[in-house]
Amino acid sequence: MSQTIEAAAFEARCLEIIDAVASDRQPVIVTKDGRPVAGARSRPLVGAMRGSVLGCEDPFGPAADPADWSALE
Repeated sequence: MSQTIEAAAFEARCLEIIDAVASDRQPVIVTKDGRPVAGARSRPLVGAMRGSVLGCEDPFGPAADPADWSALE
């Protein structure tokens, strides 16, 4: 089971909490205004971007026109 701690309390006890997590391997969820901001994933990492691409006509073409790159001048 994970421990939940407010961001201000985490800031004050950061090194102590990191040592505790390293020794007992129990996760800590840091919250701010009651919402998790670190230590908890709301959705899995694998597949997190699924459905975010709106469209791609030529997936193997250049991402930008090379003429637009001032570094090539």
